[in-house]
Amino acid sequence: MKWKGVLIEGLWAVAAVLLACGLAGCSDRIQLPSPERLAVFEQAGSGAPVLDLDQIIKARMFTGPYRAAYDDTVQLELPVKGGAKV
Repeated sequence: MKWKGVLIEGLWAVAAVLLACGLAGCSDRIQLPSPERLAVFEQAGSGAPVLDLDQIIKARMFTGPYRAAYDDTVQLELPVKGGAKV
């Protein structure tokens, strides 16, 4: 019955090590900005994204109609006639 005591002591030791590692690993080390830097950030505001439509139109690729190639998956949808239930 001595091995049960050793086993329980070992489990407590493992639990203590896991708890210590978990608590030590929970630190994220985030530092808040100084009030001056926070004020500068807030005054800067948000920048609106700039879109140049001419560049977007020029970047569009004109490839023509789609051509099925080997190993493509094609789905065909045919109309149902005559009241057949699918």
